[in-house]
Amino acid sequence: MQEMDTKRKDHLPKFVTLETAVQAVRSGDWVDYGFGVGFPELLDHALAARKGEVRDVKVRGGLVIRPRIEIVESDPEQESFTYYSWHIGDYERKLQTRGLVKFLPVMLRSLPYLYRDKHIRCGVAFVPVSRPDEDGYCGLGISNYAWRTIFESARTVIFEINEHYPRLQGVDGSHRVHLSEADYVVEGVHELLPMRSYRAPSETDVAIAKLVVEQIPDGAGTRQLSGIGGQMDFLEGAYRSRGRKGFICINASRVTKDGERKSNIVAAIPSGSTVSAPRTMIQHVATECGIAVLSGKSLRERAEAMAAIAHPDFREKLMKYARENFR
Repeated sequence: MQEMDTKRKDHLPKFVTLETAVQAVRSGDWVDYGFGVGFPELLDHALAARKGEVRDVKVRGGLVIRPRIEIVESDPEQESFTYYSWHIGDYERKLQTRGLVKFLPVMLRSLPYLYRDKHIRCGVAFVPVSRPDEDGYCGLGISNYAWRTIFESARTVIFEINEHYPRLQGVDGSHRVHLSEADYVVEGVHELLPMRSYRAPSETDVAIAKLVVEQIPDGAGTRQLSGIGGQMDFLEGAYRSRGRKGFICINASRVTKDGERKSNIVAAIPSGSTVSAPRTMIQHVATECGIAVLSGKSLRERAEAMAAIAHPDFREKLMKYARENFR
């Protein structure tokens, strides 16, 4: 602790209590919480304690992995706080059914531009960071997100030091921030970082993977090119790359709770449905029944190709629709 005290004096950060830090939030403010595992646990609790003191505070986050957001659960009437999400995760889906989250549709890569061009306002940024090194530099952990741009647009930046965060630098140093960049710094004891659990792949999942893996050249590469919320970016990247192969993988059908089998490939989607990727960008669609190659095909040819990889129970009906409606 002696070394930490020295560094506080060297870099002149404003180490304050949680209660003092959240006083920076004013009624009507937008507050950014970050993304995924990067969650300001202690500041969230401290801000929730101000329920009734402030009004119309709008909090942005996304893909929250932990089981609770305190400002939401402590204020279900949304008298003080309203929560907005870039990307709906498991917990946020439960909030949706309770009417406690508002969805913000956006491509993740566009976030820096939205902040930089002032389409998005940020009053206060709650930024989880690692413990500082001997020079006062912290890491943004494993959820770098668009924090660098947010720093530039926020009125107030608050670092929350999380003792479990790794001190990552990033390829270009963008994960590295200095204590002096914060207006306030808080610290305390945190829970361990949450972990996501995944179900074992089903026989259908394995069947789809086997079909797709046959299309991947040996030695195609191991670099990660996408991330959470990057479906459109990944498809566009594949479309523009040499070799040009992007795949959408889905189960051909599903079974409802009532035991009824329904096709995931349909003739038309209901009015008001959300479309994440345009047809002009989709090259291949894979189900356990095969791979539909869509590039360069007419509307009828595309519809027939999709019908051909549907579940056998629905294939004939879909093929008939394709031939009658696309001439």
